[in-house]
Amino acid sequence: HTLLEGVIISSYAIRANNAAQLNSPNATISFWVKVNAFPLQNEVYLLSHGGYQERWKFSLPDHGKLVFTTHANGACCTDLDSGSPLPLGTWTHVAAVHDGTKDIMYINGVKVNEKPAVGPLDVTTKPFGIGYDPINNNYFFDGALDEVQLFDVALTPLQIAALYAAQNTAPVVAQGLVANYTFSGDGTDLTPFANTADVSSGSLTTDRFGFGNSALLVNATSGSVRASNWTRRSTNRSWRFVCSWQLRACSVSSEQGNRKPAFLQLFSPWPSVRHSVCYRA
Repeated sequence: HTLLEGVIISSYAIRANNAAQLNSPNATISFWVKVNAFPLQNEVYLLSHGGYQERWKFSLPDHGKLVFTTHANGACCTDLDSGSPLPLGTWTHVAAVHDGTKDIMYINGVKVNEKPAVGPLDVTTKPFGIGYDPINNNYFFDGALDEVQLFDVALTPLQIAALYAAQNTAPVVAQGLVANYTFSGDGTDLTPFANTADVSSGSLTTDRFGFGNSALLVNATSGSVRASNWTRRSTNRSWRFVCSWQLRACSVSSEQGNRKPAFLQLFSPWPSVRHSVCYRA
């Protein structure tokens, strides 16, 4: 599946290039949405891949009911709505499935509507738009989106419920976490300190679970990763534990010139854990 995380929409939007993996015959689309306001007239687009013209879209008319539209088996179109308006100012989980025989919509893990829609979803050459209609470059959504996921299969009701339950549980953050670099596409620090690292001298590679572009690879000679030091972070202590998943070709130089194994997460303090390289500095 494809994941786009933490997208904030106001008077602007984003898009992703079209790709073969996005054009599967069946599909599941999952995302979280918080609506600031319903459109005064017509409709706005939350997500669109090919739109109603070629593949599918999610739109929000002025009545507030979310509409999932599919273009399948060469025919236009099947419209499926959420039955009730989306709440304003509240995060809501939405999932929609096309399984080759029908379209199904779920709100917060519960099925709210379904409608016959026979045949495979049609293939599109259009980009994937988030927060607007990328075909006509309009119909901008007013709200926020998060955890946008596209699957190339039709998830079952149990899988949808499990997906909602997993994403509805806040992650547990270890006490004292002051830097967190997951290298999920970039050097973003996921803690509130947001001390983003410059990874331009390295490259992204497959992580320990086999996911691409989810770990950092540097060449142990000229490659480097650097994040600014600032006293607000509580790492300026007499000692600290630094733990990592070890990359043989990756190391970090301290300001004193000492070379040590690279780290992805920094705690103060953090007990040693299995499969980690931990040391006291």
